[in-house]
Amino acid sequence: MRTFTLPTRNLDMLVAAFFLLVVAGNVFSESGFHRLPKISERSSKKTYMIFDPCATDKPGNRNVSCAQIKLKGENVTGSYMITPHTEFHARCDMATDGGGWTVIQRRGQFEKEEYDFEKTLKEYEDGFQTGTGYWIGNKNLTCTHDLYQINHKFYRIV
Repeated sequence: MRTFTLPTRNLDMLVAAFFLLVVAGNVFSESGFHRLPKISERSSKKTYMIFDPCATDKPGNRNVSCAQIKLKGENVTGSYMITPHTEFHARCDMATDGGGWTVIQRRGQFEKEEYDFEKTLKEYEDGFQTGTGYWIGNKNLTCTHDLYQINHKFYRIV
């Protein structure tokens, strides 16, 4: 009896392409900004990021984005606490194209397991880390998207 299984690499590419279409569709359908994001292949790892100009007009001494943390002088890529609406740990890329990027997803080429991203709905909702892999979390992604409507930030997919 023959069984059909999709090659993992092709499935990963399909999931990444679908994610790209969903994010781009949401950005363009809900904003007046109609330019296509710049897409480029820089390395073998896949990283999906958001750049968000900071909302410094909000009261309180809080970091609402990785861009704001970068403007305060932080130059080390890593995990930082940000509070766009709710407080959560976000991975900030402080090196790529001037830094200040909020990482949505990172999946390294050498993940130790092929199925490290097979998680429960709750884990995708809250976010998770697997070795070098990272998912910001659906509820945190919503927080950063809400800031888009306030600040008209730019999305960049690398």
